[in-house]
Amino acid sequence: MKKEVVISIFGLLFPLMISAQASGGHIVRKKATSVAKKKVENSTYSPRIIVINEKEKICELAAKTIKSGAGSYEDPCIIQSYKGAYTIPSKINGYTVVRIGNNAFSRCGNLTSLKIPSTVKEIGEFAFQYCTSLTEVEIGGKIKSLSKGAFYFCSSLEKVKLPEGLLSIGESAFAFCNKLAAVYLPSTLISIGEHSFNSCGFASISIPSSVKNIEKGAFYGSQLQSIIIPSSISVISDDTFRNCKSLSSVNIPYSLTSIGGGAFYGCISLTSIDIPESVITIGKWAFAECNNLAAVTLPNSLVAVESSTFSWCNSLSTLNIPANVKEIDLDAIASCRTLKNIYCSIRHPQNCVVKKINGLPLKIFLYVPKGTRALYEEAGWNNYFSSIFEK
Repeated sequence: MKKEVVISIFGLLFPLMISAQASGGHIVRKKATSVAKKKVENSTYSPRIIVINEKEKICELAAKTIKSGAGSYEDPCIIQSYKGAYTIPSKINGYTVVRIGNNAFSRCGNLTSLKIPSTVKEIGEFAFQYCTSLTEVEIGGKIKSLSKGAFYFCSSLEKVKLPEGLLSIGESAFAFCNKLAAVYLPSTLISIGEHSFNSCGFASISIPSSVKNIEKGAFYGSQLQSIIIPSSISVISDDTFRNCKSLSSVNIPYSLTSIGGGAFYGCISLTSIDIPESVITIGKWAFAECNNLAAVTLPNSLVAVESSTFSWCNSLSTLNIPANVKEIDLDAIASCRTLKNIYCSIRHPQNCVVKKINGLPLKIFLYVPKGTRALYEEAGWNNYFSSIFEK
């Protein structure tokens, strides 16, 4: 069980505390009489800690829940009005700092730069959220986990180098860091969490080959212009690159089997994309509102064309449907105003399920393999398209 230790300096208030002041603070146990803290800006007083293990002399920096008539809030481990740079000590009163606790520096809006010692192994949830003046962070080399919302809405943060040894980046860890222009991901990283870089400002990012999971919405709304997805990735999750309006170049590996729903929704700078033969499924809305996407060749491995996959792709003029597709939802091409031709390689159309949409037949020419037009007409495909031609 953790034991709370509150550490402060009150040297100007009580002469009897001179010796404690010299040593960096004193330990106040929970049952001790509380003494009001002196408000000092740019002070180097010791932050509040919780002892994790007395025998090992290890601790974490800790926020404190303050309850009031209007509810409750988290009081950070240092005075909230602290201004300027801050170096987290590796030891406080003989205890080694191994963790930065949940909300430990939350809403310290005047903190400008930060150094985290190598003794720290974990950064807790929302530890630095809304540190809106924080421009740079230097992180020590032993952190294994960056938890949910760790740097959420640090809107002035410009660059981060994450240390080797880091295994996971938690959900929304850097979400809405819209000035974040440079991020270094270590070669040990395995997982990039949901919305972890949502709305970030970088134009490119190098994803190491160690990464196996990129979770839902990881780069949603970021300023990415290009991305190379490593061969260690088999799935692009839902909404991963949604609304990345500057994304014009995507390199997809042959290890990929699935593109999630909305994965590239609203990527208006994307003009073409090479989908490898390994891809079996493409989710709903995957390329919807990619207004400059002119042509798409779907891989032979694909088994279904889902609803709204290419909706509102207003530059799409042709679409190629491979031979192994077993199901087509014609809503996939809803509102594609410039789509004129579909080239379909299916040789047994009676084995493919077609879902209808309103406004049939579509004003689109369907081109089918030689000798199969009669089969398409028998299967009722002439009800879906204005004309069917053999090619």
